[in-house]
Amino acid sequence: MQALLDGDPEIDLEATGRRVGSADRVFLDPDGALLYATAQVEVQYDARGLEIERREPMVTPANIDAEAPLVWTGKFVPRQEAVCRFSITRQYRLRHVDGLTFDFLFALAQELDQTGTLALIGAGSSGKSPLILERNGLSYRGFLEGRVSAEKYLLVLHLTHLELRSREGEQW
Repeated sequence: MQALLDGDPEIDLEATGRRVGSADRVFLDPDGALLYATAQVEVQYDARGLEIERREPMVTPANIDAEAPLVWTGKFVPRQEAVCRFSITRQYRLRHVDGLTFDFLFALAQELDQTGTLALIGAGSSGKSPLILERNGLSYRGFLEGRVSAEKYLLVLHLTHLELRSREGEQW
């Protein structure tokens, strides 16, 4: 690294910006030597940064697929409240695939737009489970927003894993 800084070589503009092919993850020990076998360990720390426990990492499967679709919980949250309470980290736009789904999604978007609310969406049979999009992924809470303009609709699934809270006694 120091030789690179001291030598101050010119950038090869022919190679800069090229796509990188497939790459494998390589693990190194503290001395920089290549490791051939590793054991991954999940380490938990308390608020002061002290280690609480070490354990084998848990595998959390995704819970969204064709056999287990998203469930509408029947609960609504006003748009203004959702914006103030949650930090939206991902958004997905829902689209229709035929005339029947267009009618259904248009009516849903129209109802959400008229009431000014977001529908709470969950996973599992009752919709109470969080949304996990990928294996070992984050647990999200889903909110469905609908807007209508003339004969067009917009349905957006907002995902969050961050709830904004004030400390006790503090005002926003």
